[in-house]
Amino acid sequence: MDLETAADHCLKWVDDHRWWLLGGIVILYVLGFNGQWHVNPDSARYANAARGLVHGQSFTDLDMALIRYPGLTWLMAVVFRVAGEESGFLVLQMIMLGLSLSTLALTFAIFRLHSSRAVAVMVTCLLAMNLEYYRHAYHALSNLPFLFGLMLFLLGYELAIVRLSKSGIHKLRIIVASTLLMVVGLAIAVTMRRTIYIFVAA
Repeated sequence: MDLETAADHCLKWVDDHRWWLLGGIVILYVLGFNGQWHVNPDSARYANAARGLVHGQSFTDLDMALIRYPGLTWLMAVVFRVAGEESGFLVLQMIMLGLSLSTLALTFAIFRLHSSRAVAVMVTCLLAMNLEYYRHAYHALSNLPFLFGLMLFLLGYELAIVRLSKSGIHKLRIIVASTLLMVVGLAIAVTMRRTIYIFVAA
């Protein structure tokens, strides 16, 4: 069996078992969730700033880095105000888990635009099994929301590039949908990490 035939067999197996693979990923992530806040210096700084906002502190009194990139602080403050500080961390961890699974779904959608379903499933599973990605699903850090926003932007961009090149489709709907995805995704990413400016410049 040559390499190309083996690759075809592998992709066929992945496609035939896609529901088991994707379902297993969801189960793996749900089983890893315990609702506990994994404390580290960065998330503690965001949490303290969010508590300050909830209790009436001015945003200009915060660390300059948090002022320039306030996304996670805003998110925490809203969660603490709505759910309370005691149960707020549980809600926040649920949001992070939801963002991790949503980012995997966006990854699947982006690769599905350019390749077969089996390739999209394989890439999604490989990302899900990455230890660093898996770890961030349970930490209150800006990395995962940033990646979610970036993938949302890329989906909008790729949707416009791929779909608008085809005839016989409702191009206005594609333009509106892709623009909305790019604007929302870029807005999320910009508030989370400064490195997005390099991406925008490129």
